[in-house]
Amino acid sequence: MLREVLKAWVFAGCISFAITGALAQQVVHAFGGIVSEVNPRARTITVAPGIRPQKQNTFKDIAISKSPVLLDKKVRDDTVPVDTVKEQGTYVIVYYFSDGTAMTALALRNLGRGPFTEAVGTVVRFEGREHSILIRDKSGAVQSFKISPDTIAESSNGVVEGFKFEPEKGDLVRITVAEANGSAAALFIDGCFVD
Repeated sequence: MLREVLKAWVFAGCISFAITGALAQQVVHAFGGIVSEVNPRARTITVAPGIRPQKQNTFKDIAISKSPVLLDKKVRDDTVPVDTVKEQGTYVIVYYFSDGTAMTALALRNLGRGPFTEAVGTVVRFEGREHSILIRDKSGAVQSFKISPDTIAESSNGVVEGFKFEPEKGDLVRITVAEANGSAAALFIDGCFVD
């Protein structure tokens, strides 16, 4: 009897430890935009969102995170260290976490200088099997964009690769686009975009 009670306590302790560890992990988010400033001394990078810069975000760089993070392996495999981007005008996707006061960059996906375009609109239809998203812009025009395994999306739960992104009809999104083989390919979808 004592042995079974002891086993139950050990099991409960293991579960409690696992839950505490999971809650302590940082959720990684993505932010796409154009590098407007790199400050090696302060170890920061400033990025203006999208092709039409509005508010800029400054991220502090860390070489090694002391916080465990949740970042999909497929997303992580296509990243470079933050300090490898040295020049302004480069389009990047910053993978970061926030403690509420500062945004800490973990890694970047360097997309280069483009050319890229941008589309902002509400989701008309998301076709998971067809790997495409249709949006309606402010003028009422409907545009379609292909989603590939390389597409990155920011969702309410953090960063996901494009095939795992699941927007709902009516959601407002900002899509960074590159022309590929005569069709518009989505590189980055900001599903948490506020116009």
